[in-house]
Amino acid sequence: MTIASLNTRGIPLTGSRLAERYAVIGAGFEAGDADVVCCQEVFTANRSYPLHRAEFAEFAVLAHVVNEAGPCAVVCGDFNVARESSLFGDFMAATGLADAFGGTCPATFRAEYLPAGATPHCIDFILTAGEVTVGSTGLVFAEKEPLGYVSDHIGLRARLSLTPTAGRASPRPGA
Repeated sequence: MTIASLNTRGIPLTGSRLAERYAVIGAGFEAGDADVVCCQEVFTANRSYPLHRAEFAEFAVLAHVVNEAGPCAVVCGDFNVARESSLFGDFMAATGLADAFGGTCPATFRAEYLPAGATPHCIDFILTAGEVTVGSTGLVFAEKEPLGYVSDHIGLRARLSLTPTAGRASPRPGA
């Protein structure tokens, strides 16, 4: 199964060409190999540090949900925190999830949309639990389309498979 993730609420999606941008996004995913497309909601964006209490609360709730979901969980989206942040590190430690990109994902928020002098970071992730195996990863909508960027983020794609542990039933085909 291939999963793709793209923040569709970004800066380029404002304005009068919204329908055109969504048409480009839809056509791009339709022509691609993604089985599941996650056009997600976004964690609270905190532009000042230290990290805001709302972010801690959001990550705590997500960690609880992930731990309840078990070894077949996949979490993807715009976390609005850098991979290098203590909040992201604590979340990864609390859940035992693995980064599908193995920590090598490039900056996913486009530098063009950052304030002058700000450093771009990888803030979007595809994270997998223990029974999910990553076959390959890639980027989606990394380049400008004829009408411009479809998002202020670069989208992520991962080819995933499920490898249940002994004693755990495999999912039914089509289930």
